[in-house]
Parts: sequence; C-alpha cells; structure tokens
Amino acid sequence: MEPPGFPKAFLDAAFLGNVEVIERLIAEVEKVDGKISYATLKTPEEGCNALHLAAAQGRTQMCRDLIRNLKFHDINASDDSGRTPLIQAVLWKHRRTVDFLIDNGADVTKGTLKGYTPSHCAAEKGSKELIQLLISKGADLNAFAEPGTPLHCAAAHGSFEAVKYLLDLRADPNSLSLVYMSPLLLSMLANSLECMELLLKAGADPDTPAGDTTPLCYAASEPNEKMIHILLKAGADPDRIDCLFSYAFFIENLTLVSVRVQQPLEHAALIGATEVVKVLFPVTSRITCYPDWSIGGVMQYVRSGKASAQRKIKQKLIFDWGKGKSCVALEPRWVKAHFREGAAWKVLKKYDKAAEAFSRALALDPGNKEIEKAYGMFAFCLVTRYILMTGMHLVNVTRPAVRMLNRLENNEFVAEYFVGKEDALV
Repeated sequence: MEPPGFPKAFLDAAFLGNVEVIERLIAEVEKVDGKISYATLKTPEEGCNALHLAAAQGRTQMCRDLIRNLKFHDINASDDSGRTPLIQAVLWKHRRTVDFLIDNGADVTKGTLKGYTPSHCAAEKGSKELIQLLISKGADLNAFAEPGTPLHCAAAHGSFEAVKYLLDLRADPNSLSLVYMSPLLLSMLANSLECMELLLKAGADPDTPAGDTTPLCYAASEPNEKMIHILLKAGADPDRIDCLFSYAFFIENLTLVSVRVQQPLEHAALIGATEVVKVLFPVTSRITCYPDWSIGGVMQYVRSGKASAQRKIKQKLIFDWGKGKSCVALEPRWVKAHFREGAAWKVLKKYDKAAEAFSRALALDPGNKEIEKAYGMFAFCLVTRYILMTGMHLVNVTRPAVRMLNRLENNEFVAEYFVGKEDALV
C-alpha cells in the first residue's frame, strides 16, 4: 500500500510535468511496496489518471515517461466522463502531445460517454490543423455525438476556418444533432454571419427547422436584419412557421402545417421590431386571420388578446405531440414514449398516426400494466379511422373490431388492417 498522500503528490507531479518529483516519489514508495499500479491512481473529482493530466497540460515528456517507464499501457483509458488522454490534449490544442499520443496508438475515433470524439474537440476549438491531422489518421468527418457532428461544433463556436475546412471535405451542412439543431442555426446562435454564408453556399437548407425554431424565425425574433437579408437571399421562405410549437419537421409531407403558430413576421411584430417587420411584410403572404393586412395592422393584431389565446391553444396541442415524438427519437424502446405520441395524435384527430403509435407501444411490451389504456385507445383509433374512410355506422363496427383486436397475438396490428375488410367487421 502506498504511503498517505502519495496518490495526490504523484498526480500533481504529473500535472506539472515534474519528472524529478515523480522519480523521487517512486523510489520512496517502492522501498515499501513495489507492486503499485500507477495507472490506477486517479483524481477523485473526475477520475483522471496521470496520463490524462499530463496530456491536458501538454507535458509530452511526462507522457513518454509514463507510457514507457511506468507501464501506462492503456493509452486510451477513459476518465469518468469518457475522455481519453488524446481528447484532453486536443481540447487544449497541444499539437506535439497529440502527435506523440497518436504515434503511440491513441485511438482517434474513441469518444466520450456522449460520443464526443477528438475531431469534435478540434472543431470546437476551431483548429483546422488538428482536424486535418485527425482526419488524416482515420477520424470520421461526420462522427455523430450528442451535440452533432464536428461541423456542428465548429459552427456553434463560429469557427470560420474549421467550418470552411470541414465543408471543403464535404461535411453534411444539413445534418441534425440529437436535439434537432442544424449547423446553420448554430452559426446564427454564435452570431457568425461569415459561417452562415459559408454553410448556405455549401448547400445548407435555409428553411430546415432546428431545435425550437426555423432560421428565419430565429433571426426575426432576435431581431437581426443582417441575418434576415442573408437568409432571404438564400431562398428562405418567409411564410414558413416556427416549429416549436408545431414540430412540423417530423410529420410526413408536413401534414400539420395547417396548424399554424407563428411566422417570422409575427415573431418580429411580437417584440415590436418595426424595422424587421418592414423588411418581412412585403415578402410575406397575407395571413387570413389578420383583419387589417398592413404593417400597422400586423403590429396591433399580433399582440391582441384573441391572437394570444389562439397561440396558446395551438402550442399546447402540438407541443404535446412533439414531446412524445422527441422521446421516441431519443429512446425508441421506451413504451411510454410511443403511448404519449399516440395520445397526442388522437387529440389532433390524426387517428391513423395515433393507431400506429399505440401499436408500437403494445408490440414493445404487451403485458405492461402502465399502458392498459393503449388497448382501448388503439381500438378506438382503428375503428374511427375506418368509419371516416367508409362511412360505416359505429354500431356496426365497434364490437366486432374489439373482438378481433383481442384475438390478435402480441397485439401486432396496424391501422391498414381494416382497409378492405368490411365483411369481417359486420
């Protein structure tokens, strides 16, 4: 057993790159116990070993000594968050240390617990040099993690050179992160007009909904006239609604686009951005619910009690659906996520979509007592859909349909089953 205080002294010396102190500590402890595994000594806060600490400080010679003399054989060891020594070196842009670690077997593709790879880190730091090195050593240009791809990271930090280099290598400008953020919107959040223009020139869709908004809705709500002009020049649609509250992005053929919440013009009007309203008004199609279609009329109506009440109702309906759908995207095996999605579709009277969602929930876990209601709701949605399609009276269809549903093994049943099966129902 090492003497009291040895682990901290050893790790501190590695952090500072003090080879002499390391040698003295080792000599002292080996007099008592020569079987210490130095690589297992870690900081209590983050679980970093000496190699992590040395790499983070760019102590290349210390890294060399730890690997060659102290048997730090696992050069890809992870700390508590999954960071490797290579990730530490990249985060602090220590090129020599990065070179040394890669030359000694560091894995350029190994990421953190959230999938954050060395190339994500290099992009975040805006280091074209390190991105170039990592990709030349086999790093994935489009490696996907919680924050997205390296391009997302570069755009989020307004790193012009990194964004340009990644786009030159054909990184996808339209990919979405796990929280549905696009590189374009991230560059806007970073207030980088230069990165915006790079992304749009490379083919970024100016209308792709991202996160809780669209690019033009975000620019209007800031308000930022320069961003608005850039987006309109790139072909952004001023009639496109925001998607917080609609999540139309997830719906096939935008079937919920009729459940309108707010357009860019309305975002600007809500915050009293008259100059932005003047820019957007001439290019926005008339919104039928506005009694006075003029700049003054828009400014007045959008803040009226009637308009506010309409927005709240629509936001509640569609956000409930979007919440369930987001859960499904993140946890596709979570039964309740499918159930919640189905319940929201039912409220919106999209019975085919609701039936499909309930069917998935039942198929995942037929015996789950917490979603017993799914059986009845599933049957209701199937029957209602069929009635709407055929005009059949409810009395003629409900009981046979429920009996058929109960006979289905594992409840694997889809809405299409009823189509063309009138004889089996009556």
